[in-house]
Amino acid sequence: MDKTLVFEIYLLVFAASAALTLGLIKMLGKGMHRFYEQLCQDAEIAKFFVKLSNVVMVLGGLGAALTASYNMTEDANWLTLTWNAASQLQEVMSKLFIVLTIFAVAFFIVQAMLRRNSK
Repeated sequence: MDKTLVFEIYLLVFAASAALTLGLIKMLGKGMHRFYEQLCQDAEIAKFFVKLSNVVMVLGGLGAALTASYNMTEDANWLTLTWNAASQLQEVMSKLFIVLTIFAVAFFIVQAMLRRNSK
């Protein structure tokens, strides 16, 4: 298997991982902004926390996208290349799922505490 082909596949999967991460940030942007505005009652602090959350998601998604273990030995073929690319994408989705789960639990706890204190 040609090393330039493996590098091209790696770049393609990295671009797909970046697109997945940025799409997720775009999808959650308005909701996080409204949540932080309601939580903080200050627009500037809400913007800061939205940016901080976005940085955490980018680091989680792209950090996993950079970790790859492509097989570039003589016995490498399309099947091993496909499995390696799928493994890399699975790692990105797994890291993003963990980050979103942590955010969801934290948001739920904060929301529950705020509702309890408001009663």
